[in-house]
Amino acid sequence: MPHLIGRFEKRIPIERLGSSKHVTVAGNLTFRDGQWEIKDQTGFLHIPPQAIQPQLDEAFTYWAALEMRDSTWSVLFHQVQSSQNKQPAAMNHYPEFHQRFAILQATRSYFNELDFQEVDTPVMVTCPGMEPYLEAFSVEQKYLRTSPELHMKQLLCAGWDRIFQLAPSFRNEPESRLHHHEFIMLEWYRSFADLNDLIKDTQGLLHSLASYSIDPDYFQRDIAVWQMPDLFLHLTGIELREANSKQQMRRYLKKKDLHYCDDDSWDDLFFRVFLTAIEPKLGIQQPEVVSGYPLSQSALAKVNPISNGKYKSCYRFELFIKGIECANAFYELCDPLEQEKRYQEASSKRRSLGKAPYPSDAAYMDALRKGMPPSAGIALGMDRLIMLLLGKNSLKEIARFYSRHLSEA
Repeated sequence: MPHLIGRFEKRIPIERLGSSKHVTVAGNLTFRDGQWEIKDQTGFLHIPPQAIQPQLDEAFTYWAALEMRDSTWSVLFHQVQSSQNKQPAAMNHYPEFHQRFAILQATRSYFNELDFQEVDTPVMVTCPGMEPYLEAFSVEQKYLRTSPELHMKQLLCAGWDRIFQLAPSFRNEPESRLHHHEFIMLEWYRSFADLNDLIKDTQGLLHSLASYSIDPDYFQRDIAVWQMPDLFLHLTGIELREANSKQQMRRYLKKKDLHYCDDDSWDDLFFRVFLTAIEPKLGIQQPEVVSGYPLSQSALAKVNPISNGKYKSCYRFELFIKGIECANAFYELCDPLEQEKRYQEASSKRRSLGKAPYPSDAAYMDALRKGMPPSAGIALGMDRLIMLLLGKNSLKEIARFYSRHLSEA
């Protein structure tokens, strides 16, 4: 549109409008509550209908550029977007989008101040993950990553010390208010570190982001730490350290009229109790970490060699905020022989579930054989964290784009 060249030279962000007498603003123009509202990513401005020339049809939303001279607004440009009842959903969330990107930038700043190196790793991978229950999207002969974990650990093996990544990740699981097929995973790793270091990092991150929250006091509180057996005993009366813990879980589910199957394994019963009776109560008054997960759920975490009664655990924790799981952390497994054994176990588990096993990641295994220093790593769902910081109830309220399924949820 050559006739528009140079017409917008005096454009300024709406937040900087002030008392200017001759300016141009541009953005989304909508008629609501008896007046026009023009909105850009910095703010909005209300204009009386009689102050705009020429008059526009109030039934539509426009892309518009308005020039002000002496309190009168002239329409330099307008293009119909849609009727007001059919605005694209992304137009309704300018403030949330602005806050979302500010939070992502603040997250980068936090890790930069701790001398972490930001990295990027392949999105299309041979092995999308080592956990048997994760479902990946296949792309030709490869997969979209469920996490950048395996490649980031290769960087640890190559001598990188502290690294982080804000990584688009993908999981082929049912979409809901808490899960979208594509999401941002924040992962960071420290060599010569353990889970205590990650808890300190996480607490520092939450403190640094508290000012973006509708409840800053909550995110300024220290993280409370539970050991899994103590948490079970406290909330359900089930003693995981006793030999009959499986029978205790079955009795508890029956007493609470919660569903279970006669052929449920110990892990099945554990998940039923944890997800229904424990997880919704976590992180209500302050962020909470649950550590010491069962050995059977160790995935890529080191085994805790110290038995706690009949309960055997691994060095793994999860972070809970307002009853929602937000992060998963490991004191990383460095032994290539043990890693190969666990890969075979995960493959067998997938076969037992009627699923094809994922290929082994040869480059990752080679890196482990060359040696990885004692390290700790954590994966945190940034979309969930942003949702909770902003006091929203669904990812669709903070997501840049979302599927029709989510938009209708």
